[in-house]
Amino acid sequence: MPSLDETPQDLVGCLHQNAENFADNTCLHVLGDNGGAVDNITYSELWLKACGFAWAFEAARVAHRLALDFPDRVRKLAVLDIVPTIEHFERADMSFAMGYYHWFWFAQRHPFPESVINVVPEVWFRAHTSREPKGDNFFHADALADYLAAVRNPEMIRGMCEDYRAAATIDLDHDSESREAGEKIRCSLLVLWGAKGKIGEWYEPLDIWRRYCEAEVVGGPVNSGHYLAEEAPDEVLERFFAFFE
Repeated sequence: MPSLDETPQDLVGCLHQNAENFADNTCLHVLGDNGGAVDNITYSELWLKACGFAWAFEAARVAHRLALDFPDRVRKLAVLDIVPTIEHFERADMSFAMGYYHWFWFAQRHPFPESVINVVPEVWFRAHTSREPKGDNFFHADALADYLAAVRNPEMIRGMCEDYRAAATIDLDHDSESREAGEKIRCSLLVLWGAKGKIGEWYEPLDIWRRYCEAEVVGGPVNSGHYLAEEAPDEVLERFFAFFE
């Protein structure tokens, strides 16, 4: 796999570079609905020359869509602490609404959530990332500094919220269409989730993903909460090296 230093900046900076141009419910267009920044770069620049992906959280949802839309370009896929977006919404209950409150708040019409977060962005970030019972030192200092710099950027906050607006609208449409058409992930899939988080508590992740993938699905819990790569980096890397070898 490419190293972090080789990551295409168009991909790394996608939300940062395009947030100011987002209109309501257009986040996923930037990532491939013939309406955004993806038109300005080639998919080969996005590591799509037959490669493997390992993405977490919302980026993992992008990877899921890429694996469906470009099955010949993705040889292996790893997703961290998610089930398919459509499954979250269709199974939503009180526990999901309280535990993942932001799925519904961020999806509200611009600028409601952005205007609230931008008043005290760091206060919001620390509260949001400390919902699980654990210490507050699980972020590496350099990573935390980067996260706090990003959260102080109103354009990034706009992009973040547009992501969830898309999840509740166009993403659901695409997921529903793919499921109805019988489209499934064709490559091997690694599914990891935090043993101390909510995904394993609410769902049977492997069973769910096997309904969306026609190839081998492997994985299991990691000794962490929601932030697997931050809380248990060695365990995550060990799983990755074994899967992507």
